[in-house]
Amino acid sequence: MGGHLSHLKPEQHSEILETSAGPIKGNEYRHDSGKIVVDGYLGIPYANPVRKFQKAQMADLWLEPRDCTKYGPICSQFGTFSEMEMVQKQFEKFEVDDEKCLNLNVFAPRWKSEEFAKSGRPVMVFIHGGAFECGTSASFDDYSLSASLPLRDIILVTINYRVGLFGFLTDGSKKYPGNLALWDQTLALEWVQKHIASFGGNPGNVTIFGQSAGGGSVDLLSLSPKSRDLFHKWIPMSGAAMCHFSMRKFPVAMKNYQSLAESLGFPGGPEGLVEFFEAQSTSDIKKAIKDFKYSGDLIFGPTFDGDFFPQPLGALRKDARKKPAIFGLCEYEGLLFATHAAHPDPEQGFREQLERFYNEDNCIEDPSAMREKVYAFYTRGITSGDKRRAAESARQLHRRSNLQHGNFRSGAERGAMRKRRLRLQFRISQRGSGVRCAPTHFAVQKCRDALHGLAIFAGGWDLHGVWGVECGRSGGYGADGQIFWEFCEIWIQLHEEVYQ
Repeated sequence: MGGHLSHLKPEQHSEILETSAGPIKGNEYRHDSGKIVVDGYLGIPYANPVRKFQKAQMADLWLEPRDCTKYGPICSQFGTFSEMEMVQKQFEKFEVDDEKCLNLNVFAPRWKSEEFAKSGRPVMVFIHGGAFECGTSASFDDYSLSASLPLRDIILVTINYRVGLFGFLTDGSKKYPGNLALWDQTLALEWVQKHIASFGGNPGNVTIFGQSAGGGSVDLLSLSPKSRDLFHKWIPMSGAAMCHFSMRKFPVAMKNYQSLAESLGFPGGPEGLVEFFEAQSTSDIKKAIKDFKYSGDLIFGPTFDGDFFPQPLGALRKDARKKPAIFGLCEYEGLLFATHAAHPDPEQGFREQLERFYNEDNCIEDPSAMREKVYAFYTRGITSGDKRRAAESARQLHRRSNLQHGNFRSGAERGAMRKRRLRLQFRISQRGSGVRCAPTHFAVQKCRDALHGLAIFAGGWDLHGVWGVECGRSGGYGADGQIFWEFCEIWIQLHEEVYQ
């Protein structure tokens, strides 16, 4: 029942499943010499065809059987730095259709469950990462997905949502408030609530989990009154609402959007901005983004809009209901981004990175003084020619200021506001097997440690290796696979968590 099973192909299910959304035909995934069967339904639309920069609407019901045996179209992919450009290459084999890309996938155990016969099986909904710029549920091998949580009697759902400009553009008006990606995720969760019982799932026992930007999304979904009642537990991994990349201040986002539009010939000003982008071809927008020199860490991402977030996050955090949660981090969170920090002049490159993290838009104290303090702390004893140690400083800075601090702060503040003790803190020290991963994925050629968003909390067992993104595993979990199953058990325990 191996981790990377992309060499195996499913069989089409001979029967039609009658669901509350409509009849569908899916695949069957056989494990343990065919003794165990998981049913998979791919590319199920949860929204009607959607227009650019408009909120999606729940998919209409259908009467004729729908073929759900292969992944559906993916949303347009965007990238503003080299790692994301490398990631996007793996998506070239997928069909892109921005009108029909809002689809999801369901993997459900076929066998009868005595434990969940009355209530229905627990449901876990995975939200992919990708810096809010790229990513798709189709990047994970379907056979490998069927061999993960479904073998633990859990129904697994993975979703697509709009990313990049198409997922976040706003002009600050009520007509175009932005955050469409979060609205897409919310609509997918509404679909799960409405239809998952048809697959044997329990809509009253739904956990959402995600990594990187998906982890940030999970945390943000737990705060917004538009989405927080659509699930019951949440697991953000390598990303949280208080991470630097998870929220953009509106003036910073607007400055980038206007500058990007002007590079395409827009005369300037907020009026007509969205309509201008709507008239541009996707290829022209992507080219402009590739050439665009932007301020801040990333162009795209959630912003405070007064709509999806009717109050500031601090106020929403106080109002959020008590729900079980797990926050996860990897040991080498910042290593993935070390190449992004690479610079012909290491000292200058490090200072430029400091300016992205500590500036007038995101630092309360005097940003110049703060940058000097941080620079002095991380460069003690480092000569200007020591590139290795400069890269290590950049990694530590990214890990602590952007990822680690944001995750710890989100979890600690939520627990403190609810007067709850943070009950579990643990560390697994397990180096990876040093397998060679495809260079199309995050430009990682060979690494023995758990990188940002690539490992399930720790241990070097990377998420994409388990779920089958073109990684050179031959199949079979082996010794490291036990770590994956141990974390599956931790996730499953969350279903049994009850607040007193």
